[in-house]
Amino acid sequence: MDKQKKLLDRSECLALLCSKANTHWSFVRFIFQIPIIIIATVMCVMNSFTGSTEKMRIANVIVNGCNIMVLSFFNQLRVAEKCELFKNISNGFMLLSHQIEAYDHIDNDTLNGLVEKYDHLVGQVLFEDVPSSIKRETITIFKGRYIPIQLNGCSGIRSEPSTPTAFIGNTNV
Repeated sequence: MDKQKKLLDRSECLALLCSKANTHWSFVRFIFQIPIIIIATVMCVMNSFTGSTEKMRIANVIVNGCNIMVLSFFNQLRVAEKCELFKNISNGFMLLSHQIEAYDHIDNDTLNGLVEKYDHLVGQVLFEDVPSSIKRETITIFKGRYIPIQLNGCSGIRSEPSTPTAFIGNTNV
């Protein structure tokens, strides 16, 4: 039962972490989309003017260049990819948590299968793309519960300087 509780806590913790990371990268995607929409609108207006003066052509090249630059940053950061990845992994951890909760008593074979699913999902998480503030917030929310090793202090992210163990909180419970 203790191993089941640890696995459940860690799965729920990573579901929350990935959900918050998805929210973060969705916001970044939204921020990138604003200038793209504005630039596209400006280009549309500029192209609707009749006459092809040299100034209009230069302005069109500059606006086009700005659009390309914003799109290049967006693609280089792989923002859309990260949104989708964190959403899918969050859903995976949530489904795993529901599977674990469904068992009143769990045998070793079943537990090992669930641990394999957990390990597979953890292997997909890009922890380096999760902001430290989200990691610290998740650690704080899960204080008193078991958290994954990636958040327990080994990675340099700590909720408190003296708690680098896999169980954050009061150990006398």
